[in-house]
Amino acid sequence: MRQYDKVNTILVTMKNWSTAYQKDFGEVPDIDVGQTIILKETLAKELKILTKKERRKIKHIMHIKGLGSRYLAGILAYAHPSRFPGQRKFLFYCGYTQASGKLKKYNRRIKPIMYNLVGSIIKAKDPKYYGLYLKFKEDAKTRNPNKPKIAIHRIAINRTATFFLKEIYELLG
Repeated sequence: MRQYDKVNTILVTMKNWSTAYQKDFGEVPDIDVGQTIILKETLAKELKILTKKERRKIKHIMHIKGLGSRYLAGILAYAHPSRFPGQRKFLFYCGYTQASGKLKKYNRRIKPIMYNLVGSIIKAKDPKYYGLYLKFKEDAKTRNPNKPKIAIHRIAINRTATFFLKEIYELLG
């Protein structure tokens, strides 16, 4: 997963640089983005194979609409639940406790993975997690009536992500 992240970062950087170069100089630079894309696709296939054992343990979670093997691989690569003695420490490491938010000591890779994962689940309207998201959103609206819609949305996403991480910990911890 870490290799996949680095290759993806390189690919995005190369594409951005190539576009800027083309706008500035009116010609396409001679770089091989194609090789990087092929490497990224190969690594994505390997991630699916590597997470196969873990997916067996969490069969019912893998049927969640919007959950892909790349998201699961990210969670397992950066914060495998078996590495932590308790759920509280796992959630702290992932950045989903109040203390980790205040201290700013958490893994910076997990937060965006979880944000994208929950966003994907919400867009796919998975019955279980989409329902939870809507409940959390309503609760956040009643508790914080003066907050803007985006803040309410983020609160609901963070609570849904915390719930999802707790389930992952119970199954794999």
